[in-house]
Amino acid sequence: MTYIASPSIDIRARSIGELLDITFSLYRSHFGTLIAITLVVMGPLMALTMISNSASIVQLVAPIGMVEVDQAAMTDVMTTMLGASLVSLCASGLALIGGVFAPWMGGALTHNVIERALGRAPSWRDSYRATLPRWGALWAAWAIRTIVVSVCALPAVIGLYGLLLAASLGVSSAFDDAGGGLALTAGLTALCLPLTLVGIVAAVWLWVAWNLSEPAIVGEGADALQSIRRSYALTRGFRWRLFGRLLIFWLMQFVVVQLPLFGLTLLVFAGAVSAAAGGDASTLTVLGFAGSLIFGIVGNVLVTPLNVIYVTVNYLDLRVRKEQLDLQLRAAQLAPAQPKQVSSPAQDFGSRVGAEPQPQLSAAESAAPVVASASAQTLSAFPTRIDRSMPPGQRISLLFNRIRTQGPSADLLNELGLAYKEIGDYDGALDALGRARQLSPSDPDIAYNLALLQRDRNNLSEARRMMAEYLRLEPDPEERRRVLDNPRLRALLPESE
Repeated sequence: MTYIASPSIDIRARSIGELLDITFSLYRSHFGTLIAITLVVMGPLMALTMISNSASIVQLVAPIGMVEVDQAAMTDVMTTMLGASLVSLCASGLALIGGVFAPWMGGALTHNVIERALGRAPSWRDSYRATLPRWGALWAAWAIRTIVVSVCALPAVIGLYGLLLAASLGVSSAFDDAGGGLALTAGLTALCLPLTLVGIVAAVWLWVAWNLSEPAIVGEGADALQSIRRSYALTRGFRWRLFGRLLIFWLMQFVVVQLPLFGLTLLVFAGAVSAAAGGDASTLTVLGFAGSLIFGIVGNVLVTPLNVIYVTVNYLDLRVRKEQLDLQLRAAQLAPAQPKQVSSPAQDFGSRVGAEPQPQLSAAESAAPVVASASAQTLSAFPTRIDRSMPPGQRISLLFNRIRTQGPSADLLNELGLAYKEIGDYDGALDALGRARQLSPSDPDIAYNLALLQRDRNNLSEARRMMAEYLRLEPDPEERRRVLDNPRLRALLPESE
């Protein structure tokens, strides 16, 4: 176990509004570093894209206005267009080759976000150095996701073309009054509409299910296939909620970036149409093309870190909801320092939260949270029995490891709440006891401990409510009498008692 700094954000379950607020807050606070990480890879790629598109502009503008020219002028124009085409092809090829580093950039951004959420402040160099060993896994996971999702989306593409064909046949049949054409249109629509819907649903569902593979690689040290299985398991039961969160974020991006870009594209198209009709719109076309190109590049650079931050905070949120990550981090802060046994920040995060996978996973293990080998060695140093005579910090470390390896239970969370209460962490105690009560709402001991905790937090109304719950749930009359006769608890008892 290693010491960690206090998290820069309160890691706990969040609503979508809070997740968006955290995303933009992290983006504003660390804008320079995040943009620097993005530009390391996207800067050269965008420069190559600009060169390629500028050559395309030359190809577009060169023949404009040439109606009658001599042979020499025509040769110059053709040479210019051929040279521009060659430059565009070379720049596009180099951009395609450079694109293999884009997953590394995403991993570096994810690493930086995770580290800052945990209270550290790595530079852009630190983030790239830390994720260099994971570049292969990041690229392989991206390739698997892209290929499989594209294959799933193929029926939707075919169905959309079929629907367009059906629409065109329907329009022509309406003018020709051809009954056969209308029947063919109806048949094509009946075939292609379900195909389109199935393809869209399958592609979106799979993309959401595998969306957290990148944080799993960076934060837990998983390889490509393990990260996909990990993301699939982590999103189970939350996929529609995660889809809603991502959809809202994508709609915001569409309004801010894509709509203005679409307007500039229409400007370019209008200029090209005017030029084709004999008008003098070359200047308008070039300006619109250049504006859309620059706006698209700047927009991509600015939006890329936002996407990564939002996916990462959703990953942390799901780990809080499903694996009590917030409790584990609190326990890790209080754990006694031991020699560090891992070599990279990504593995360090995995060892703190118990998520670095074993080298091989069985089919049954693949759906469960994986455990770091370094932490597994540390676990053996702790006693297996919970002894309340231990210092509370040591008990928290023991309970943290028990919850991580055995899964959360009402008894373990109840003990964890009592240990947090001893060290004065009332928020941590309330969180642990509240989860214990969710798992075992009829346990009188948990209700009793919550009543005492709320009293210490000066929340007397809630303390009285929980004490009434305890008295209702307690089956032992002797225990009930002992509580009723305790003068220190009299302020918490219902008036009828």
